[in-house]
Amino acid sequence: MILKNRFLIFIYFLLLIITFIKIENTLINKTDFDVYLKVESAGISINTGFEFGGKGCDIVISEGKYLCEITNLNKYDNKMIIVGDSHARHYYYGLNELSKKEKIGFAIFQLPTDCNIIDNYPNLKKCNELIAKLTSYIKRNKIDKIVFSYKWELYNSIHNEQIENKINKFLENFKFPLKILIFLDNIEIQHHSIEICLSDNAVYKYFKIDRCLKSFHKTDKLYEYYEKINHAVLNNTSKITKYFINPNDYICKNQICYTRIDDKWIFSDRHHLSNFGSSYIINSSVDKIIEFINL
Repeated sequence: MILKNRFLIFIYFLLLIITFIKIENTLINKTDFDVYLKVESAGISINTGFEFGGKGCDIVISEGKYLCEITNLNKYDNKMIIVGDSHARHYYYGLNELSKKEKIGFAIFQLPTDCNIIDNYPNLKKCNELIAKLTSYIKRNKIDKIVFSYKWELYNSIHNEQIENKINKFLENFKFPLKILIFLDNIEIQHHSIEICLSDNAVYKYFKIDRCLKSFHKTDKLYEYYEKINHAVLNNTSKITKYFINPNDYICKNQICYTRIDDKWIFSDRHHLSNFGSSYIINSSVDKIIEFINL
């Protein structure tokens, strides 16, 4: 009887663990927003340490909201706009902190993937209207400094040598010179997915199961591929700017890339920064940003 009860208890916990593993597996390869929805619907509490660095920035592409002002630009003499895809928006948290410390006006304009300045526009009417809105905003607020931040490998098919030409074509919209800073934002976790670390559920805590055993990984072919693209972007835009920030310079050292620092996770999913990661990259590159903003 005792053996039977023990066996039933064992089967119960085994099924419980399998259930949680299945839930965790649904999280892999999802965006941070998909992850939040999956976890919330499963009734598992969110680990806020993984909050997307762009959360709080009022951009909803599906609703036609492309702009978020981190601060009121008219309050500051020094101001800049960061333009790109979701890899522009995940710097919101870090830039928000910096704007308060340094009294800098920031805005973020996230264009949909098919309308990014560095891409070929499949829908010219839609994209031209958005570029016109962005151009008008920059002129109206007299912004003379632009930061471009993309996950550049997504646009590798357009050939990196065309990026400078595309940026220059965009700059032709302005009669005054604009200064450029580029984030070489090809960053991604390799070997394991951070999403499996996301939830704070009782079963894993009780059994002290650490699903996030590795806080670092060795650089590999994926890293080398991303860095190759980063260098191609740098080389092919060096005529229009000398200001570049590569987050891998701060995340990776001596062929080791870290996914958490001081026990805080850098990423919110495979390639977007968490609140901590956003703040960490901005603080690590603050001297370059201040030098750029004071030009």
